[in-house]
Amino acid sequence: MKCSGFRDRHLNVFINYASNGRDNDGEHLENNITKALINTFDSLPCKNIKELCEKLFDIYDLPETFSCDYYLQWKSTNETIKKTILSIPIENRKLFAFSRTGKSWGFEGGDTKDYDKLKENIEEYYKKNEPNLPAEMRSKKVKYQLSEIKKVHYNNSIPDGLMIIKNKSDAIYAIAMENKKYDLDPYQLNNHIEKSLEIYEQEDKKYALIFKKYEDITESLKEIKTYMTDSFIEYMTILGYCKPVNFEESCNAEEGLRHLLTIHFGKDILEKIKDSYDYKMKKTKEKSKTSKPYVDQRSNDTWRLSVNYPFLSEINLVFRKEKVFISLAFASKTSSAKKMYPVIDSERFKLIPDNLKAKKSFHLMYSGRGRNISQSYINDEVDKRSIYEYVKYWKENVNLIKRTDGKNPKAALLLYEKMKREGLINDYNDIATYLEGKVNDVYVVPELIFEPEWTYEEIGEMGEENFIKEIKGKINYALSLFDLPVKS
Repeated sequence: MKCSGFRDRHLNVFINYASNGRDNDGEHLENNITKALINTFDSLPCKNIKELCEKLFDIYDLPETFSCDYYLQWKSTNETIKKTILSIPIENRKLFAFSRTGKSWGFEGGDTKDYDKLKENIEEYYKKNEPNLPAEMRSKKVKYQLSEIKKVHYNNSIPDGLMIIKNKSDAIYAIAMENKKYDLDPYQLNNHIEKSLEIYEQEDKKYALIFKKYEDITESLKEIKTYMTDSFIEYMTILGYCKPVNFEESCNAEEGLRHLLTIHFGKDILEKIKDSYDYKMKKTKEKSKTSKPYVDQRSNDTWRLSVNYPFLSEINLVFRKEKVFISLAFASKTSSAKKMYPVIDSERFKLIPDNLKAKKSFHLMYSGRGRNISQSYINDEVDKRSIYEYVKYWKENVNLIKRTDGKNPKAALLLYEKMKREGLINDYNDIATYLEGKVNDVYVVPELIFEPEWTYEEIGEMGEENFIKEIKGKINYALSLFDLPVKS
């Protein structure tokens, strides 16, 4: 089977005709992914199940022959199943927690209610994020956070699936399964460990919990190569969780699939262009020597290359349902805008090619938090000036690119009033209303964005190599407007 997701999606055994590829369709339900995985296990002989148990569940002592019973959405109150689980040694009861990320949200220790570990992590959090907090106040905050976490309880435990492994008639292993599309819920995991697997001691909980990514599962199944394992891999490819083999074919897949398939190639594409630019390592918040890679996934549809230019900090490659585009945000902070506008040549912005998709993006940003205020934007829909006029305006008004002070964000409205008097905008009611009662100061950010775009049909026709050349050509042109260097 060609495990690509390029053929008619409905030919896959796990997808029915009620599906049309929208994100809210049943095929994306976590329970359906768990069902597909259990169906795949159920189709395999003991030899293959044994291989998977070693790779996914850390189980290495299964006999040559055994049997498996499978359950979906089973309740911890089911007395028959509960009796079976209680007959299995505690060390052989496991919770298989799997998702795209292979981890839970929240503080480490929450998934097993390891309160010592939780306290340690909460303390570390406040030391890093609020270093000036007095020790007494930090202690109170840690105590409060810990008490709030201890209040979290669930009623019944209903794991997504259960696999009971039997040697003849004796149950020897119980593997409960919990699946989430993103990060797993730590409190739900602990609830399953306690109420479904009947494990309460902290040391036992640690050994019971196994985290895996979707990628770990599909990589393990690739080596088996049966109709059902191939079907599961194809299913996960269709859902966007597996990387296809061919970029061009991904661009020519069904309309509802293309962005899910091509996003997997975003990192490779940025890796191939990075040496042409002054890229940098993305520092982490932790006070250590470690850094994030210069290419990272910013969101579900965006890959980012961090760069080290005076007015540009990142090159984003975005995969949307209808198009792919590069996003270059120049002067995305007040500090870089104050440096940029005095030195750039506004004359260069008179004849920018339409396909470069230059956009005005004036807005306010909160001081300290760095969060853009959505109500503050004055973009192309409101501001009808040309890019040249926009650049010229801010060159002449660099003194207005600043932060408010004295906890008076409403002072920024004077700039909006000025722009209204000069006929640049019609009104500013949204931001005026929003700032009522606000006290956090704000930064003025006259950002300039370039977002050249391509359809999937265009990319599929030109091929990956030519697409990369097109990307570099657009980036290089934009950089040249600001006199920023390109390495090659």
